[in-house]
Amino acid sequence: MVDPFVRVELTCGGKKLKKKRTSTKKATSNPTWNEALVFNLHGRETTTPNPAAVGGREHLSLSGVGVEMAVLSDGVLGPGEPLGRLTIGDQAGGSAAELAHWHELVATRNAPARWHLLHPAAVAE
Repeated sequence: MVDPFVRVELTCGGKKLKKKRTSTKKATSNPTWNEALVFNLHGRETTTPNPAAVGGREHLSLSGVGVEMAVLSDGVLGPGEPLGRLTIGDQAGGSAAELAHWHELVATRNAPARWHLLHPAAVAE
């Protein structure tokens, strides 16, 4: 059995902007998280010039923004041992379902939860 948790990182253009993590699920190899992790963007990290706006003000752009999720173990495999990962976003290069979910997340405040397959974990960070 392992004690998994998910590390979630908000990225933009390959740069890590913010990081959060879920709770750890104890002694399970089949965890389910029903948690909302909210990332507040104040615009400074992802703003782009918008000459069409009044006075040439900037607007919030999610172009190049993505969410990286890594499932890690706090259990017998050692602290932070990677179990799998998933990245979604415009630049993530994932499946059509992952990209569709990303667009739904961006377009609505209450996008439904979806299941996604994990990809093999890379080396531990």
